[in-house]
Amino acid sequence: RYAGEIQDKKRQDIDTLFVDWVEDRLLASSMNDEYRQENVAPAIAWLLMQSPLRPLPFRENHADLIRQQFGEGSDVFDLTNKERFQNLAYWARYLGYCTLIGNRSVVPDPTGALSRWLPRIFATEREMTIDNLLRELASKVPVMEDGAVRRRLEGDLVADSLRRDPNRLSQSTSLALKRLAERGKIAFKDLSDAHNRILDLGDKTQRVSHVVLLGN
Repeated sequence: RYAGEIQDKKRQDIDTLFVDWVEDRLLASSMNDEYRQENVAPAIAWLLMQSPLRPLPFRENHADLIRQQFGEGSDVFDLTNKERFQNLAYWARYLGYCTLIGNRSVVPDPTGALSRWLPRIFATEREMTIDNLLRELASKVPVMEDGAVRRRLEGDLVADSLRRDPNRLSQSTSLALKRLAERGKIAFKDLSDAHNRILDLGDKTQRVSHVVLLGN
């Protein structure tokens, strides 16, 4: 049994290393140009700006939606047909930035990605302010709030419906953090004398000033 557990751990480590390898080549600005994947990071950032309460149909071309949100002459991140959007969805799911509901809908949901990144960001710490956590996350994952790719896209928006207060997290990030809390991976604090951010959970909100890491 012990040997089996070791083998499982080795397989998990190898899987994580490969996901990291792929993520670097798709999202890191220092690499994605070299591998001619410069459209993937903005496409995933755009996906994470959409509401998980309104999943995107899997079998549709969403180029017109992108133009509505960023302007008629905007770049559509190479998502010029439904097949390219489907390919994006598969890679985003593999990296942990969305979930698929059968072959019907794509839900922006970075729960998987955050579950990989949060233990690394916390390192030896067990508690961080939400501001520091988001700052560190943005420095490592450019498609998340305040990341370089995400900031650029949010600056290009023409659709008021997607604009957000800087203190309010997107619904996709809020969903992911809430899911990790419900799974016992993290816990939230709301200290009255500390700056907080607001989780946007659709029908309700939640104030968070600190995040506590509960498990690996």
